[in-house]
Amino acid sequence: MAAMANAHTILRTLTIDGTENAVGQCINPYPPGDPTDPVKDPSSSDMTCGVPGKSIDAELCPVNAGSEMRLQFRNYDDKSKEDWIISSSHKGPIMVYLAPLESAGKGDVWFKIFEHGYSDGKWGIDLIRDDKEGKLTITIPADIKPGDYLLRSEIIGLHEAYIDYAKDKSNGAQYFINCAHITISGSGTLEPKGYPIPGIYKTSDPGIFFDVYDDEKNPSYTIPGPKLYSKDSPKDTASKPATKAVSSAVSSAATNVSAVNIEEADISSVATGSGKKEGDCDEHHSH
Repeated sequence: MAAMANAHTILRTLTIDGTENAVGQCINPYPPGDPTDPVKDPSSSDMTCGVPGKSIDAELCPVNAGSEMRLQFRNYDDKSKEDWIISSSHKGPIMVYLAPLESAGKGDVWFKIFEHGYSDGKWGIDLIRDDKEGKLTITIPADIKPGDYLLRSEIIGLHEAYIDYAKDKSNGAQYFINCAHITISGSGTLEPKGYPIPGIYKTSDPGIFFDVYDDEKNPSYTIPGPKLYSKDSPKDTASKPATKAVSSAVSSAATNVSAVNIEEADISSVATGSGKKEGDCDEHHSH
């Protein structure tokens, strides 16, 4: 790929058991144009697997449940460039989701297996910027039911997220999304509760509408979307039985309080640190 005119990023390779797989091998083929262009509208179908908005046929790469996988992100092929992985100004979280391949990513099918927002002075993007090859190591859950899956990587750039995209479409968070096709083998049985993408974010969510430059007003960063999958909340666990149990407990306590059926996705948080606007402002209007 030729060098791009920006310092965005894209999923370039997927390393499984020491074998590095490129685009077309697991990773969805890139669309025409600049494949590093971000998605801006969280309600767009492009949120599912990135532009052009749908899962494209790619090879299925085998991976064992419980094993590690390395996702490589970069923009420029020229490693001598300072921001060849992603611009240092594009502070934000990294997340990885899975969904059954047969779903094509449609419906309540996505569950999160990895996330890093801000922790110990590091943003998610720092995990790949600090690696000499722009690679992120994740572990495929050991308890997941074997089968064919879509693996969705997502990096959110928050450098312009201090303005709500719904109010100014030239600003807002930037989503860098790619999908790959994998076959998970193992003895797991878990089918985690899934969520729709698009559908998990609103432009006003605290992890989407966020000022990375003002840690006094924003002492903590809330990672957007559902929390990491849990063996305690499989797909078949509905909220109604839980509501019934709560109602029974309330009745036995001789109270007159109505049980509440909570169906919203849980949100996970990590502490945030400081960020300086200077140096990033020059990029603000060019990306």
